[in-house]
Amino acid sequence: MKLIEDYPKLNIKRLELSKYYQPSSVTWHDKSIAIATTSPNYGGVRHWLVCPVCQQRRTALYYVSHSVTCRQCGNLYYTYQDNKANRDIICKALALDIQLNKQLRAINPVECNILPPNYIGYINVSKPKGMHWTTYERKLGKVHQLIDELSTILGVYKRLRKQHGNEIAKQLDKAQGRIYTA
Repeated sequence: MKLIEDYPKLNIKRLELSKYYQPSSVTWHDKSIAIATTSPNYGGVRHWLVCPVCQQRRTALYYVSHSVTCRQCGNLYYTYQDNKANRDIICKALALDIQLNKQLRAINPVECNILPPNYIGYINVSKPKGMHWTTYERKLGKVHQLIDELSTILGVYKRLRKQHGNEIAKQLDKAQGRIYTA
């Protein structure tokens, strides 16, 4: 995964374009980069860098593999997009746990401050005063969906842990010269 922090960045906000009279391009890493302008609703001028690859207006460009590109063209990611939940089952369970906690607090933050450490079975969060029933039911539905996903992942984790324990037992028995019977 290529993170944006690993590459040099040219940001339009750091360029002092007010010194120049209507600049049309800048040079960075021996590459000429076009500058576009737009007019915001409340007047003035907004400057943009034009990506040499996709020709889209961008606020930042990066120097990737001897070329200047935007984040999308260079396939660069922000640090928070480095999704560890897709890597292994423990990280995915922790990510779901965090999402579940956020959803429960979105329903009723006062009541969720006293959640027990193992709050998976604790889903009876009362509807706060002033919240519409449809909103409450939608948020509670999301909580139930996250609990189902989390319980599925924990079941898969238990099965994988048991398989791993059986493999270790086989290897240990083989190393000690015993015959393993399953």
